[in-house]
Amino acid sequence: MSDTETDPPSGTAQQTPLVMASSSVSTNVMAMTPGILPPGKLNMAENWKVWKQLMSNCVIIAKLGTQPPEYKVALFLHCIGIDMLKIFNGFQFDSPDDRNNLSKIIEKFDQYTIGELNETFERYNFNSRNQEENESIDAYVTALRTLAKTCNFCDCMRASILRDRIVLGVRDKHTQKQLLQERNLDLKKCIDICRSTEASNSQLRQISAAQSEDVHGMTNNSFRRDVLTSQRRTGNQKKSLAKHANFVVKFMFTKKASVPRGEPHVLNVKEEIISPPNATARSTV
Repeated sequence: MSDTETDPPSGTAQQTPLVMASSSVSTNVMAMTPGILPPGKLNMAENWKVWKQLMSNCVIIAKLGTQPPEYKVALFLHCIGIDMLKIFNGFQFDSPDDRNNLSKIIEKFDQYTIGELNETFERYNFNSRNQEENESIDAYVTALRTLAKTCNFCDCMRASILRDRIVLGVRDKHTQKQLLQERNLDLKKCIDICRSTEASNSQLRQISAAQSEDVHGMTNNSFRRDVLTSQRRTGNQKKSLAKHANFVVKFMFTKKASVPRGEPHVLNVKEEIISPPNATARSTV
């Protein structure tokens, strides 16, 4: 070691240029575009293609395209995490320069992840994907396209395979019947029919809901009229019963019973109340 070189302070490890560059990547990204962070560490159990898309968006938003290749490679290697960095260290490149070429590195990860995928299982997930409840046809088609990316379908068969999956997996049976009746059905026509039926069903539900509210209002008005009529009838019956009770009480205290002089005047109240006065009783009052 020359006299001009100095040892690093005790208790600290000497950092390589790659580590020093990658440790400041997130800070630089935040300084250039506040609030924008690179995607989290890559987990191969998740979708590599989704992570790669997030990383590409980060590079565009943070305007990192003008940075030198070494900077972009350092950003990429910093974001993938330690486990994936170990996998990167095991990659064999055609030339040493390819290790500093981000496109070549992404190609290596593409090859690695495709080798890790189980094509049979991926196609099983695609073929068992049906439209879920309250899921729009556009969301369903997007989900199928995402699943198809990892199935290694031939480009010439991709559209027909998607069409068949939509026909078999669409939730509305009326729509499914309409699709099966179509001759020369292609993917575009299949999606258009599903969208048209979905829009018609939505409009029909809105009309039915409005009509139901009108019928409910008419029913409430009719119910109110019936209640008022019943209350009037009940009031009239109460008035009639009150008149009858007054008549009975008056009849009880005004009736003259024929009893001997000196005997107490006893009135059979039960008989007089239960048995209304007859014509003979009225004549004697």
